[in-house]
Amino acid sequence: MILNSSEGPAIRDQGIGCPQGSCSGPALWSLVANEILQDTWLENTAIQAFADDFVIVSHAPTKIKIENQIHATIEKFINWINKNKLQISTGKTQYILFSKLTRPPRIRWQGETIQRKYTIKYLGLLIDDKLNWNAYLRNLPTKSFTLYQNLLKITVKTGDFPLNSEECCTRL
Repeated sequence: MILNSSEGPAIRDQGIGCPQGSCSGPALWSLVANEILQDTWLENTAIQAFADDFVIVSHAPTKIKIENQIHATIEKFINWINKNKLQISTGKTQYILFSKLTRPPRIRWQGETIQRKYTIKYLGLLIDDKLNWNAYLRNLPTKSFTLYQNLLKITVKTGDFPLNSEECCTRL
């Protein structure tokens, strides 16, 4: 990578990824990601991304058709990854099925089975396979309590908040 500085061009070998913390990092990533996001996909299949989190969405009437669509899409995605020398954490890769199929599809990433989940967290939001928001609503008290505990750590010196969670709960 060549960057112009007041002392002339600065050369830095950038083997993988975008330069972390740089002003140009997001723009460089957008240039790379736009290629795959603007590509043409199979019918009833799309890819979406937020920063470096990608999601593949596909719809088909049968288990075999959904497996074929997803596997073709994954192969195309793998080709893009290899071309751009990127890496994907297959351990964090999951899928969720919104269907009443009796036998779910078997989704694989280069021979490794992708784990099916009944609830996934995407961009901080819990989504369940029934699309009824129960998982998200069940998690709200825990999330709220954790946020409160973090606020306590920050504000305990000022005395603006109660000193422990029991005090908080009796005041609510």
